[in-house]
Amino acid sequence: MSIRIEEPNSTKRIIFLFLLFLVFPDFLFYTLGIDNFSISTIISIILLFVFLRAKNTCKDNLLIIVVLFILLCFNCLLSMLFNIEQVLSFKIVLSMYSILIMAYVSSCYAQTLWLCSEEILKRSVFYLFAFLCLIGIISILLQKTEIIHDKSMILFPEPSAFALVFIPIFSFCLYYTRGGGVLLLYILSLGIALGIQNLTMLVGIVISVFVMKKITIRQTIVIFLGAWIFSMILSDLDISYYTSRLDFKNTTNLSVLVYLSGIERAFLNFITSYGLGIGFQQMGVNGEVGVYQQILADLDAPMLNIYDGSFISSKLISEFGFIGAIMCIFYLFIFFDFICVSKKIRDIHRSIF
Repeated sequence: MSIRIEEPNSTKRIIFLFLLFLVFPDFLFYTLGIDNFSISTIISIILLFVFLRAKNTCKDNLLIIVVLFILLCFNCLLSMLFNIEQVLSFKIVLSMYSILIMAYVSSCYAQTLWLCSEEILKRSVFYLFAFLCLIGIISILLQKTEIIHDKSMILFPEPSAFALVFIPIFSFCLYYTRGGGVLLLYILSLGIALGIQNLTMLVGIVISVFVMKKITIRQTIVIFLGAWIFSMILSDLDISYYTSRLDFKNTTNLSVLVYLSGIERAFLNFITSYGLGIGFQQMGVNGEVGVYQQILADLDAPMLNIYDGSFISSKLISEFGFIGAIMCIFYLFIFFDFICVSKKIRDIHRSIF
């Protein structure tokens, strides 16, 4: 039975782990100018591994690593049906090693968090949330004053990269926040999302709000009015950004095209491979191109999201076929099961207190 521990420096350690895991890859890629984000991610994972080993909190989860290794080997063999030279490439070998290392380090990381008390974990995440909000607000002000002329965000190359880190932290804080703090959390987060003009962050926040909390119509109106006013104070809000990304008839919008291309290529690759998948790391190398990817090429953006299809489901289904589809379904099942369990725990907590 694991005993949770609480040390004087535990909060600092957990915050350091969060920053190393969530923020440091973007910092290496954007601020320090490392050419490849995969390399910056691998560097972060290695540093995380060294830190965890130094603290002797590792947990060997050999079963997951063995199953993952067998799955990758099987999928690489399927790749030979399309291009045997690609299977033996440096990219494939490095990717396999990287995923296995990530699986091991993730187990160590989870064990470290489990050994911390709930209070330390909550305090660490709320500090990280405040740090991310500060980055968001400063970035909006820098863009408004034209000190920076692009949409970069200090440590992050673009708002979408910031959103991928912000949304999970926001969801955690949302789950534990009570009373008037909930409205403040909503308004602050939505205000930043509107200010930096990022649809990914806006949609993620809205989904978290309606999945994790039951809010009234009156609260909804107050939230959006407050967020609107907050974003107007920080920046000149331009809703044309959102309308253009929701206009699927606009075939020159790159953000729309990459998503449509990802969906199209996942379907085409699944069909042409008879549900087996085109092979590990083969999306963008082999397989079908599709109409929307050709449109991107005509718009001088042939390499935009060509290797990942713009979202993980597209890549999994394209490369792993039926197995990738099962992975996506399993993830959704776990997600909805987590939501149901969270609601039950929240209801029990409310009935007691």
